[in-house]
Amino acid sequence: MSVTTAEIDDLIQEALTVLQTRAPEWDLTAERQSLDTTNHVLRVLAQESASELARDACLRLVRCQHADGGWGEFSSDEKSGIRETAFCTRNLIRLNRRLKDAEIRTGVEKAVRFLLDQQEPAGGWLDVLWGHSDSTSISLGALMFAAHEGILESEVRPAVARGIEFACGMQAEDGGWYDPRFKQEERLSPVAWTAHILPKIVVYRGDTEAARKGLALMADAMDADGSWDGGDVDHTCDSTRALILGSLVLNDPSYEEKFTPGVEWLLANRNPDGLWAMVPGRASNLLITCDVYDTFQKYRAYLQERGQGLSDFLERWDDF
Repeated sequence: MSVTTAEIDDLIQEALTVLQTRAPEWDLTAERQSLDTTNHVLRVLAQESASELARDACLRLVRCQHADGGWGEFSSDEKSGIRETAFCTRNLIRLNRRLKDAEIRTGVEKAVRFLLDQQEPAGGWLDVLWGHSDSTSISLGALMFAAHEGILESEVRPAVARGIEFACGMQAEDGGWYDPRFKQEERLSPVAWTAHILPKIVVYRGDTEAARKGLALMADAMDADGSWDGGDVDHTCDSTRALILGSLVLNDPSYEEKFTPGVEWLLANRNPDGLWAMVPGRASNLLITCDVYDTFQKYRAYLQERGQGLSDFLERWDDF
């Protein structure tokens, strides 16, 4: 049975309670905190118009920003990395649309400058931990939102154009993206990179052969049970979200038969504590749980907006 908007509304209300209860795991009050966890939480709050719940964490995030404008993997790291900086930047841009805080705006401008300075001559970005594809993808997302908000726009738009060209040049013949320099996992699954970088290309270039090949690859990679990569919750979230976005932006409902089973599989595979793990049955994980919340938020947006077209996508959505 399909998941309804009312079910998702109830789930997200529950999510906000979970996030407030577990705030010490993400709100940057600890001396050393994973910014990846913090950013996954902030992404959920941004899409739920819950900026006030994020205000203090956003200010702490800006106050642990490095002099060069970047952030590391952890709040206490001394060295800046591209991927986490881009994730911080994107969340701060979207949350500050409502917070309108001058200190956050200044931090965002420094972060955007950092990303511009780190772009390679060929157009991509390289984080030594996250590789080319993921770093380029998330940097493009942050800068596309920055340009939309008028932040260093005259410099950002050409950088985005070069980045998109670089990203398209990385696409393999089968329609996917692969990155042997990615250090976070050993599998050469197309989902790990394709699901991240493809939405940026779809939003920027629209209906192209490259977009269709990537979406077809991801749709065909779904397992019979509705998951991707053998019940990998993270990859199922990534794939489901990418197909949702592709369907909306291209105004093509044909992908629904793939991402709807993904949403249903996620709902059916919660742990007994109501949260999610990397693989069903393993220890629950707040970061992965936020990935699932985010997927449900995007599916709810699909149910509300399908058939309308998304020419003003960057204005209407808080994340992609």
